Amino acid sequence: MKTHSFLTSLAAAAGLLCLTSCDSKLESLNMEQFDLQTEAAEILLDCEDVEDVKDAIDDIKAIAEKGRELEKEIKSCASEFKTFKEEEISELENTRISNRLRIAEYKAQGLMADAMLHVAEICKDDNDTLKELKKALED
Repeated sequence: MKTHSFLTSLAAAAGLLCLTSCDSKLESLNMEQFDLQTEAAEILLDCEDVEDVKDAIDDIKAIAEKGRELEKEIKSCASEFKTFKEEEISELENTRISNRLRIAEYKAQGLMADAMLHVAEICKDDNDTLKELKKALED
């Protein structure tokens, strides 16, 4: 299935954090993004039929909007990297933060992949709903 821009924005945020992993605010913002992705996946996994998927689309749109707002905030915090770079956190702490984020990212991505397969199975005869969901994730 084609990668959605919603998921891509989360990956971009994680990539940004790899550069700035010493900043706890950026770590927190990225964790929020992974939580949003997990929330969206759980909503989709709860769907039992096409009508449930249709009902979930508005929730997915709202979650995607929150994700875009967080992405803007993450980008605005990027300038703080220089300050934190100068403070020299330990390599061990940097590794721990990176590992926590990587684990959260992989969990969220895996859950979303499962959710998309689940929805694709439910909507196998309703391409219009799948297209609408895809648009909600991309917007």
